[in-house]
Amino acid sequence: MTLFISSISLKDVEGMWGGQNIYSRKFGETIVQIIDRTQHETRYNFNLPTEKMMELEALLEKNNFMQLEIPMRYGVPGEVLQTITVTLFSGEVKLVNKWANDKKTEFDAIYKWLLNLTVLAKEHPPSFQGRYDHAWQPSGF
Repeated sequence: MTLFISSISLKDVEGMWGGQNIYSRKFGETIVQIIDRTQHETRYNFNLPTEKMMELEALLEKNNFMQLEIPMRYGVPGEVLQTITVTLFSGEVKLVNKWANDKKTEFDAIYKWLLNLTVLAKEHPPSFQGRYDHAWQPSGF
């Protein structure tokens, strides 16, 4: 079964420690926000090759992301709630949250793959540097 993803996002920022947010559309348009401990953001815009998007789609299928369920619990101070959201061209949306200290093999494989985009992002010039606005996100996400 092919998922036909329209977009994927990772929200992974904790107020005390920073983190990253990643937004990517099916045809490769990708935005990576890297936030440091002082809440300074460096944002990168770049196009992800088609092969990488196909690799991501295969990883989502392999790990049954659209059926993935993770029981929620209360977080602990300083722990980030990692959120991956996938939107299919059919309009179906799947959002999965996981606390950073928890282990869930299927989620962690996708999370690790997405984190590698922060390395790819740094190969491009920043498109924005400044104070992190937690409410900002690209339109359509």
